[in-house]
Amino acid sequence: RMLDLVKFAVTIPLLPLRLLMGFGWVMVCFSAFAVFGPPIARKKEGAAREQVVLPAWRQRLLTAVGCVCARMVLLAFGFVRVRVRDEEGFDAREAARYTIVSNHVSMIDILLWMSYCMPSFVAKEAVAKYPIVGRIARGMQSIFVDRLSGGAGSVTDKIVKRQQELQSAAASERLVAPLLIFPEGTTANGRCVLPFRSGAFVSGCPVALYILHYPYAHFSPAYDTIHGGWFLVRLLTELYSTAEIVRLRPYYPSPEERADAKLYAANVHAHYCRAAQLAASNSTYKDKLEYHAVVRGDKLPPWVLPAAAAHTAA
Repeated sequence: RMLDLVKFAVTIPLLPLRLLMGFGWVMVCFSAFAVFGPPIARKKEGAAREQVVLPAWRQRLLTAVGCVCARMVLLAFGFVRVRVRDEEGFDAREAARYTIVSNHVSMIDILLWMSYCMPSFVAKEAVAKYPIVGRIARGMQSIFVDRLSGGAGSVTDKIVKRQQELQSAAASERLVAPLLIFPEGTTANGRCVLPFRSGAFVSGCPVALYILHYPYAHFSPAYDTIHGGWFLVRLLTELYSTAEIVRLRPYYPSPEERADAKLYAANVHAHYCRAAQLAASNSTYKDKLEYHAVVRGDKLPPWVLPAAAAHTAA
């Protein structure tokens, strides 16, 4: 496409400037979290990482600084406009009491949510040790999961505990960061919603539903079939990009749903697809890996042709 080539030639000089600007704001955020965030504490082998409670004023400061820095990084990446729309009857105070459930469209989702409310994420234990990112993640009260530690690091247990904190009276005595969960477990293409996993629904607590959209003309932030480096180049050479957050009314489970997390997840998924006007997909993470392998020309995963894999192993 000649138009794309011309646009690329015009915008390629923006690439280093946008990277430099984005990195600069990341360092501003890191500096604030290094000064006002929780102290670095070594975790004992096999033990769950303890959550450090910060004074309310420090938590508010970190949230404000984090939101501003994330928005500036988005701006550096070309996201000039981030629009927020509400379903009729939406109450922000009511929704703030519950876990955020959102579709997962792009790697940009993390920055978008940080710019909106600086929520806690569920991340593997290793993230807490990453340079720069780990310090920010700890200050966001993220839930770190060590999958090798057994019950102490159970994802579901930690999610349930945080959900109960959000709703308890004790939460009013200290700031508890909102918990964000992507129940699909991976990114989709922005046109469908993958099945919801049940982890976010085990507690039986209500959930706050949000929908992410990325309107685009040329390059979609949902193009995760291309490799990360080329994705970043294409994104940063767009003249501008837009994003949209749609806030739905919280979903309150029935007694049957509270007793059955899988039923609760399935019903929320159906309700979510109708509200978002997106197709419901039955694809799994394995299906996604197979599709990526075909599109990229990579080696197919062994489960695609089990007979051939077994023959090769023999």
